[in-house]
Amino acid sequence: MSITDGGSQIYHVQLMQTDLLIENGKTYLITFDAYAEEPREISLAVQLNADPWTNYHSFGNVSLNTSWQTFRTAFTMHNPTDSKARFVFDLGLSDTDVHFDNISLALAAAPQAPFQRGIGFSGWLEQFPPILYMPYKRYTKEDFENVKSLGCDHIRLPLEIFDIMGPGPDYAIPTVFFSFLDQAVDWAEQLGLYLILDNHSFEGTISADQTDQLKAGWIQLANRYKNRSNLICYEIFNEPHGLSNEIWHDMQGQLIETIRAIDKKHSIVVTSIMDDFRELQSMPVYDDTNLIYTFHFYDPALFTGQGC
Repeated sequence: MSITDGGSQIYHVQLMQTDLLIENGKTYLITFDAYAEEPREISLAVQLNADPWTNYHSFGNVSLNTSWQTFRTAFTMHNPTDSKARFVFDLGLSDTDVHFDNISLALAAAPQAPFQRGIGFSGWLEQFPPILYMPYKRYTKEDFENVKSLGCDHIRLPLEIFDIMGPGPDYAIPTVFFSFLDQAVDWAEQLGLYLILDNHSFEGTISADQTDQLKAGWIQLANRYKNRSNLICYEIFNEPHGLSNEIWHDMQGQLIETIRAIDKKHSIVVTSIMDDFRELQSMPVYDDTNLIYTFHFYDPALFTGQGC
């Protein structure tokens, strides 16, 4: 779309489809491909096509770069059925041209996990005190290739970042750590493997007092990998424990919002206390449609603990 005057508000330039039937109680999937001539932001929404322009779903700000990216979001219609709704892209505030393709708004099918069979690469980018170093050379691209050859489609990569962070409030993750993590991300993308960045920090319990440190870690990770392919996933925390369901649910909700303020594209893996399947039913319904729920199951230990 060619833009000669972006105006002074983001809604001063719009691309829209009207007269859409959006039914109460149904879930819809929005997907589109886009890039811009220069990096810029746009927004989009499904909304009432009349004053007061009620939003049925807002994607919020979307960051475009100069390469094609695929974006997707889903929403459930909680308002009354509207047979004349509109789907609108807001493209103002910039004269930079935007290119679209494969725009779709359709009823969502039952969700499917994007991966089925995988393996964990532990003891690589996770080491706990008193071990004071990380074996950065433990795994190579050949190990990733071997995983692929076994028929696996994903790797769960534990990251122990808390003990290597700098002091607050920035809690900076060392550059050398990111250089090796970048390499792992590159290898996964080259081989078409999903890579779950698993925040495996803390051997002991956690508390609400550590929310700021958790946020700082995910701000850095999301900023670094927001423009990577959909093969990259974020796992908020491994087996949280030592706090109540209510406190963890609130912390996890804050962390989802922290990531989504930066990265609306990548799947986020969420869990219950101790990744316990019995606690999943107590979890709240987070306002996010690109979440993967996980649990850990160790019974019977005689079988699951073989080789450990």
